[in-house]
Amino acid sequence: MSELVAWLSIPIIILVAFGVLIYEYKQKQSRTTEQYQKDLQKQGVTGNALLRAGMLDLEKLLKPDLAAAIEQVEDEKQGRTKTNKQGDDDI
Repeated sequence: MSELVAWLSIPIIILVAFGVLIYEYKQKQSRTTEQYQKDLQKQGVTGNALLRAGMLDLEKLLKPDLAAAIEQVEDEKQGRTKTNKQGDDDI
């Protein structure tokens, strides 16, 4: 009997967890602008910080080699390249 209770409790726990997740998702989808702003203030996130973080992530997706490119440009400004040669455009 105890095995039956144990086996039945596992699916019940999983169903309750999914129910809670669905309820929270619906609450977030149906909140008003004021509630959204209040949630942001409670989390300490401002609109500018969200925009900045989103733009940085977008830049990372669009330009994955940006750090390497910046380093290469700075090396070229200092006259250092991987081959240690001066470019032909530096006459």
